[in-house]
Parts: sequence; C-alpha cells; structure tokens
Amino acid sequence: VYTKRLSYPYAEDCQNEYLTANKKYNMYSVVSNYSLPSVNYSKTACMKTCIQRRVEKRCLCSSPNLPISDPTVDPLYNSSYSICSYEYNSTTSTISTQAKCAQSAEKNAFSDCTALCKQDCDEYDYVPSLSHSMWPSDAYEDDSQQQIMSYNKNIRDTVNRLHHGERKSFMR
Repeated sequence: VYTKRLSYPYAEDCQNEYLTANKKYNMYSVVSNYSLPSVNYSKTACMKTCIQRRVEKRCLCSSPNLPISDPTVDPLYNSSYSICSYEYNSTTSTISTQAKCAQSAEKNAFSDCTALCKQDCDEYDYVPSLSHSMWPSDAYEDDSQQQIMSYNKNIRDTVNRLHHGERKSFMR
C-alpha cells in the first residue's frame, strides 16, 4: 500500500527532505562494518536513532536494545560508547546502574522522540499474508517424486513397492 502525505503547512506534516533527515535523524543511513544495510529515513529509524542518542548522552553507554552509534557510522555525533552493562545481582535482586539508566532514558526519550520524528511523506506498507497448502501439490507431485527417486535408490525402491494412495502419503 503506497501512502503519499503532504508536508507543512498541511495537517499531516511529514518528512520529505530525506538527505537532511538521513544525516540528522537516521543512524542507519550510512553503510559500514558496524551498521545494518543502508536504510532510508523512516519514522521507525528516526525513533531508534533518537532514543539511542538520548541513552548515550545520559548514560554514557549504548542501549543493547538498539544498534550502536559508532563513529564510523555516525560522525555527526562522534559516538564511541560501549554497550550498557545489564548485570543482574541475584542476591539483592537488582540490575546494574547502567541498566537502570538506559531503561529510564529509553522510557523518557520516547515522548520527545515521538514529537521530533515525523512520518515519511512517501511510504510503502506491505501487508503480510500467510497461506498453506499440502506439499507437494498435485500438479508438482509426479515431478517431485521423479526428482527425489533419482537421487536415492532406497527411496526409489520403497516408493516403487507402494500403490498410488500409499505413495501419495509417503511423499507428503
């Protein structure tokens, strides 16, 4: 489903300056050894970038729930933070200071980042669907049997001894 939104001054203010947005709000836009494949601006990429930067700024570590901002990926923010330690002390039933900080920073950043990150003006949504069928299908059954039997003499001998109904069940 393709959605085209109108930018300011219309009701649905959206992000249409992708080059600027990718540099400022999208740590996924540059490909390096440390990043995911290049991803164009989207509200989701902006939210993850924004939240990670807030965690890094406040806690001086990167949230393990989000990709890290590495200096080779994100020179604008010169981030070289290590992953926040998520240690659990079973004696006191507490988590590490960095873990508490990261959880709090993520929670507090959510509303600010939601306001900052605009929807994409041009958006494609894919609707997943699930289907199922018996394998092999009737149209493909003979061909698949021939291929399987040509690779294994034991299977060929077993299948040749079966009558049609048993053969169909055996192959499925």
